[in-house]
Amino acid sequence: MPSLKRNFFFQFLLAFTQVAFPLITYPYLARTLEPSGIGKVGYIEFIAGLIITIFSVGIPYYGVREIARLKNNIAGRGKTFLDLISIHLLTSLAGMAFFFVVLSLNKSFDDQPLLYLGALYILLQAFSVEWYLQGTEAFDFIAIRSIVIRIVGIIAIFLFVKTKTDFIIYYGIITATQLLVSIVSLSKAIAENNFTKASIQLQPHFKPLLYFFLTTTFISTYVFFDTIILGFLTTEEHVGYYTFSLRIVKLPLLLLLTFNTVLYPRISFLQTEKMEDEAKKYQIFTADLILTLTIPLTVCFYFLAPEIISLLGGAKFYPSIPVLQILAPLPFVISLSNFFFLQVLSPQLKEKRIMLTVLLGSMLSIGLNYLLIPSLKEKGAAIAALTTESFVCILLAIFSWQHVKVIMKWKTFISSSVLSVFVLPITILCKGQFNQPLMIILSTILFFGIIYILVQAFLLRNMAMRAALFFKKNCSIVNR
Repeated sequence: MPSLKRNFFFQFLLAFTQVAFPLITYPYLARTLEPSGIGKVGYIEFIAGLIITIFSVGIPYYGVREIARLKNNIAGRGKTFLDLISIHLLTSLAGMAFFFVVLSLNKSFDDQPLLYLGALYILLQAFSVEWYLQGTEAFDFIAIRSIVIRIVGIIAIFLFVKTKTDFIIYYGIITATQLLVSIVSLSKAIAENNFTKASIQLQPHFKPLLYFFLTTTFISTYVFFDTIILGFLTTEEHVGYYTFSLRIVKLPLLLLLTFNTVLYPRISFLQTEKMEDEAKKYQIFTADLILTLTIPLTVCFYFLAPEIISLLGGAKFYPSIPVLQILAPLPFVISLSNFFFLQVLSPQLKEKRIMLTVLLGSMLSIGLNYLLIPSLKEKGAAIAALTTESFVCILLAIFSWQHVKVIMKWKTFISSSVLSVFVLPITILCKGQFNQPLMIILSTILFFGIIYILVQAFLLRNMAMRAALFFKKNCSIVNR
């Protein structure tokens, strides 16, 4: 079984590049494509993302769990892979057809090349087999593959995206990188399995996939419908303001969800082997780390929103500032929801409770978006998104309460909240000393970060913080 320390390293490396690379391209793309170009691509991306989520019928979650549970059964693993990729291919073809229907309903949409690129992007998801790679804990392969291909994509963006009319070229580059990901990933999966005696049997997967399908469908409603409704009820500029802020605030989640991504297959395996105490140690560590990191991040996003938007988007994206401030708590809320979903409920096969939660969340999202967007535009979509995500998080916590009351540490929540208050005076001080947004952001994060880490790690002896800093005597979890 691969070392968790090695898995964490490569997944964190991948997540770091997923944060760093957009920070390289966002300022250039925002100034080159402008809000209208960003809005066009964002609109297609969100519709494609919605369809991918729905028509993957839960395979990205179910596949990870089942491959992890069959880790020591090579024959069963290969058969399950063949079954699931067959299902995914069929549903992706259906998703392509649905994509064409949805876009045809929007009479204002007239960028046909984006339509065909979006359809191809949807089809390619069936061959990326990320669920298989995560289930086998091939995090080193995932990281190296993704980083190399993304570097190629970044170079292509700077070479070929030159004017605001090049938004089609930009989305073409995104689709081309996905094609490379699918080719490389599928090649590895085929090489690791023997299919000569395997026969495709789809029916045994239908019932468990049904719960995952309904769950991901309801999730997609409140994750993607806000942007789609915003596109129908407002203009491309308003979509651009909203999606720009949403992407920024969700960037840290790529790092924060590293532990959930790595530990989901491991905890699923431990639950199968009846190793409950071992699984709980991982859950306690992750919950503590989420509280320690996401609370100060929320406060930093709120107070530094003007500088962040000015740096990454420029003057034309100033309407995104209040949107980013509204969305600031999302890293905290989504990280906890993801934790309850992947580390507490899903490994214990509590799909029905998860499905009920996201069903209620989707209903709330649709109602709020139609109520708030006509008058508040992108700010209404942001309020609806934060309210829905918070509702889902609270409900998942209630369903997880039997385990959460043992796992969660209120001391960590209180100490992180109190310490985060110091972001405000430090931000005011840095704004008085510097004029450039980059210097204000860096100095605030540096000064506050040093104080926060030292107090948490040494004065309060926060075990999650000490483990994250790789203090040897306190990092038994990550070293396993």
